Amino acid sequence: MKRSLFKFRFDLLLPFLFFFLLFSCKKDEVTPPTGPETDLKVSCVVDNSSPAIDGSVVYTITAQNIGSRDAQGVVVADTLSSGLTLVSSTPDKGSYDSQSGKWLIGDLAKNATVVLTIKAKVEAFGTIDNSVIISGKVTDKNADNDKSTVSIAVSLTSLTKEQHWSYDVFSNMKDIYLWTDALPSAFDPRKYNTPDDALTYLTGLKINSETGRAIDHYSFLDKIGNLSGEIGQGTASGDYGFMVTAGYNSSNQVSFFVTYVYKDSPAGLAGVARSYEIIKINGSDAVHPDADSQGYLVPTSAGYTNMVNSLFYSNTASFTFKKPDGTTLDASLAVGSYAINSVLYDAVMSVGAKKVGYMVFNQFLGASSQTELSNTIAKFETNGVQYLIVDLRYNGGGSVETCEKFCSLLAPASANGKVMYSYKMNQGLTQYYTSQRTSLTTNFAKTNSFQPTEIYFIVSGGTASAAELLINNLRPYYSGNLFLIGQTTYGKPCGFWATPIGYSDKQTTPKEGYDLYAVSFETVNANKEGGYYAGMTPGTVKYPGVKAYDSYNRSWGDVNDASLAQALNHISSGAFKVSSSSKVKAINTTPISNFDRSFKGMIDFRKHIILK
Repeated sequence: MKRSLFKFRFDLLLPFLFFFLLFSCKKDEVTPPTGPETDLKVSCVVDNSSPAIDGSVVYTITAQNIGSRDAQGVVVADTLSSGLTLVSSTPDKGSYDSQSGKWLIGDLAKNATVVLTIKAKVEAFGTIDNSVIISGKVTDKNADNDKSTVSIAVSLTSLTKEQHWSYDVFSNMKDIYLWTDALPSAFDPRKYNTPDDALTYLTGLKINSETGRAIDHYSFLDKIGNLSGEIGQGTASGDYGFMVTAGYNSSNQVSFFVTYVYKDSPAGLAGVARSYEIIKINGSDAVHPDADSQGYLVPTSAGYTNMVNSLFYSNTASFTFKKPDGTTLDASLAVGSYAINSVLYDAVMSVGAKKVGYMVFNQFLGASSQTELSNTIAKFETNGVQYLIVDLRYNGGGSVETCEKFCSLLAPASANGKVMYSYKMNQGLTQYYTSQRTSLTTNFAKTNSFQPTEIYFIVSGGTASAAELLINNLRPYYSGNLFLIGQTTYGKPCGFWATPIGYSDKQTTPKEGYDLYAVSFETVNANKEGGYYAGMTPGTVKYPGVKAYDSYNRSWGDVNDASLAQALNHISSGAFKVSSSSKVKAINTTPISNFDRSFKGMIDFRKHIILK
């Protein structure tokens, strides 16, 4: 009975005990006293926000300590932006070092204010920002007022038309260029005679750390609608429709051989074909250019100039071709417009009981290419093809969308819906597409059941961009069953789209200017592999296969073609032949002379924005 009573009274005491303890704790709490604090502040104003080019502006930089404590080691950094050149500086305390761009103030008492004036010459156009930052050997309680930026806008009205276009090149590249980190903050277009000169300067700024040379030898300017019409619409104009390469003939003379012909072109309709040797131009047999000790063509030799002038700079020309059987073909050609066929040749071959599909795919055009590809792959599927050989030796790229279609046609069923490739862009573009909820990853979308056991790609230095993208996208899904045969590819894991220079897309008046193709994205496959700027080399760990020379003196589908023979041998025996000396002796056509006029690049017509 007593135990029960005691417990009851203890329970009654619990609330009082709780309040006693709480009161005791609060009584012991001590609020620390607030001591002196430092708060550095900087501001920058300019006397003229719209100066003329070659004029001057005066910046007034004000540094303050608005805190309750003195500050030590105070420094204001003002490294003048590109486009501004220092004329004079006047600090009312400390000194300004023009080399480092630092105003060394030293001690700054509480409530103190000091001023620096900087006079600068304006030597660039457009918007030029000047930013100043204050710091000290103290803890600054408020970092929000430690930086100040002021902008000036230099008018473009005094520029010529060509200079305007040069500035437009720079302005657009600031928005879309993959390597914006290498571009200057300001730009003077008066230094360049043409927009091409300006572009050459800007693309030379990003240096490849491995080679010490400019990484961008891809960006270019084109006539309005010229390339976009060829790629998008599958048409060409202003040429004969065939291309050549230089090599040694059976008499050990340097000669020109036809590498490929578009069937509906003037040359194609005249019966010109791959492997034909040019033995006369306009009745002259001066068709054999000289070569120097390094194997490069001599551009001043008669054989060289005759070919260049006739092939690239004449509206009409007559050619005499020598066929592989020794007979000749005379063709008087005039430049014309024609539809381009992407698939130059296709055939189903048998290697024992194995069915092999061989196709020569020359360019990633728009809808016309996609139709050709679908029809060719359907033909292979109908004929039970198990092994596929895709000849890309002269394919310089083209439409990214068509590349995606080809990838899906060739991908195994297990790849459907999985990652094909992803885009890498500059920070501004990445943020833009993210804000628009636009995915920067593309997945396979297979619409057929074709699934080859092995794929062989025949490649060369002319294999570029979208052609390399095709190979790279399929590598993760054909590990151990994808092979490269030929020579190291061009090396272009990046692409672009057409950006108007000097005109607008919606303009109804006659247009003047250019289409700018500045590198705007890089791609990586499902394994995050990319960056093949040095090209893809057959017969290496990364790219299994074998090196082989281009048999330019062989017709398409000739089983004695060195590259095709290697693929067929591997399909038959599971091994490549040991490389031996080529039966055809090649000649260097680069860098002194380049007869490969095919476009090298990949264009995504679906991603075309201008950020302003």
